Amino acid sequence: MVYAKLFNFYKKFQFTLLRLSLLIFKKRYIFNNFRNSLNFKRSNKLKAIFDFIKYNLKFNYKKDQFINVFIEEDLLLLPPYGLPINRKGQIIALSCQTNLFKIFYRTLKYLGIKRFLIIYIKFLIGFKFDRINDPLFFLIPRHGYTYKSPNYCHWLSEDLPRLRYLLQLDDSVKVLVNSDLKKFQKYFLELLIKNNDIIEFDLKPISLSKLYIAAVDQKFDHYKDVNNKINTQNKMNSDKESRLWLRNTILENLKLNDIKVIEIPKRVFLMRNKNERRQILNFIDFNNILLKYNFSFYFPGLESNEEDIKNFNKFEIIMGLNGAGLSNLLFMKKGDVIELVPPRKKNHYWFHQMCIEYKLNYHRINLDVSNTVIENENIEINIDKFEINLNSTLKKINN
Repeated sequence: MVYAKLFNFYKKFQFTLLRLSLLIFKKRYIFNNFRNSLNFKRSNKLKAIFDFIKYNLKFNYKKDQFINVFIEEDLLLLPPYGLPINRKGQIIALSCQTNLFKIFYRTLKYLGIKRFLIIYIKFLIGFKFDRINDPLFFLIPRHGYTYKSPNYCHWLSEDLPRLRYLLQLDDSVKVLVNSDLKKFQKYFLELLIKNNDIIEFDLKPISLSKLYIAAVDQKFDHYKDVNNKINTQNKMNSDKESRLWLRNTILENLKLNDIKVIEIPKRVFLMRNKNERRQILNFIDFNNILLKYNFSFYFPGLESNEEDIKNFNKFEIIMGLNGAGLSNLLFMKKGDVIELVPPRKKNHYWFHQMCIEYKLNYHRINLDVSNTVIENENIEINIDKFEINLNSTLKKINN
């Protein structure tokens, strides 16, 4: 008992020290008000003003767009997430749903505190690491449960939209991504990047001459829940205009209007891979309800990404548990999205926001669960209440 209390105290003390260390050398970005912003870093001040106006006209600047491109020079990137450190010893804070503390903690865990400090001090005193002199655009994912498993949803909704800002840079800029790219990452990169090379981060400390970073202003959380309250869980490191650009670019490149699909089910339930977390424990009972209401089953990712895009472009009603599969709504032309929300995700309105942007009808069923497995988020649904809510939702859709 005493040992357990001491261990808990040690862990809390350790986390407190880590948070304090971040406060000391963290560097935040402020939108349109930073000396190394792409909008303002020009030798000629008149040209800077002209470029600023041109930039905002080019990207249809609006008040709901809170992203900017920043330039950092002479950096060191630390594995496994490419944590950037400048010559002043500042860790550069990028906006993303996985917060900086978690990335910093995972970096320390990967390197070990001793090795981290040795690398950090060596860089500050001028030790030469392997160097990339080409200008790079930062696109290393920071989501997923480990650095080896980037999340499909956040790759689509946060990382890829920022490639729109690559358009204002010249072709000499290469794109820096994680090593061992997943199949879905390769597919979308090949679809979107034509004139820029891709460099994979090799999981070792590397120094860079110049790094372009597209980041959302961290001082402004512009996503609100249905009660009009700010909710940081729903903040994306991309802007609305860029997410629309991504959707339109992908659909245009695939020329989906020329594709004929023979049979498309009217109502589709998105299945999850059985190896993933957040499974329905009483799925047999749940399945009976779906069959009763004429739902077909679809496994996102089972076929190619191109097949998924083609199919979702034709689907009219999709339903699924809160999870990455729902992010394929990005490819829907029209229709309704029903999100099943477990209690642990009750403040999550990510897909609601996406439906608003893509002009899809959003419906939310907050699940009543009798059992939740904490480790993997598996749930046992109250089937009777679920059927009542589903029936009510489908009536709204039909009306």
